[in-house]
Amino acid sequence: TMREFLDRIAVLYDKAKRRSYNVDKRVVKGRARCIAAQTEEVFANFVCQSILGKKPGFKVLVDFPITIECDDGKSIRYIDFILVKSIGDNRYEIRYMVELKMNIGWMRDRVLDTVKELRKQIVEMRRGHLSSRPGGSNSKRLEFVLSKSARYDLVIVSGVNGELEELKKVQSACNKRKRETTRLMILCDEAIEKGCKINEEDKCLLDKRMRTAINGYGDCDKD
Repeated sequence: TMREFLDRIAVLYDKAKRRSYNVDKRVVKGRARCIAAQTEEVFANFVCQSILGKKPGFKVLVDFPITIECDDGKSIRYIDFILVKSIGDNRYEIRYMVELKMNIGWMRDRVLDTVKELRKQIVEMRRGHLSSRPGGSNSKRLEFVLSKSARYDLVIVSGVNGELEELKKVQSACNKRKRETTRLMILCDEAIEKGCKINEEDKCLLDKRMRTAINGYGDCDKD
């Protein structure tokens, strides 16, 4: 559940504040260790267990390299979370993507720009050829196609570490038009700790958009 997901992140965040092993007492750590990679894995596990269930043919790709080949060149994007469905041998349809942030941190002045960048990226992916070799040049080449209804959302775990009121204004601007390929969701307005309050509206929106992607039909933006 979302409650379990946030509580697991709270445990990881608490551990990250501590020193990883016994060191000289004169060693002073100024920042907590980054838990971004662990957060992506815990989020993917939450989706598999709480939303995806036993639906056949699906996989969740985490921090995954996607090569985009267009007429004007080639680029590689590392995507935090990709929900795909198998459509053949080493071929997958991309149904849903997420850019996952623990908090807004250094990007507090770039949230709107990030949403615009994700919208631009999904357009680029639609007109390009998509592939990946996640294990390097010696691994099997995976081919991807983008679903016509694919979405690429920005999900922020905690709205703190910035001006929450300003962030809410940015969220309102991002989500003003319903039929957008990218929406901004904030799972919690508080610091992440066990029992922190969940933003039910954003939780429901995430659930709705993901389930629509899994089912492969319907309009996730329809009331």
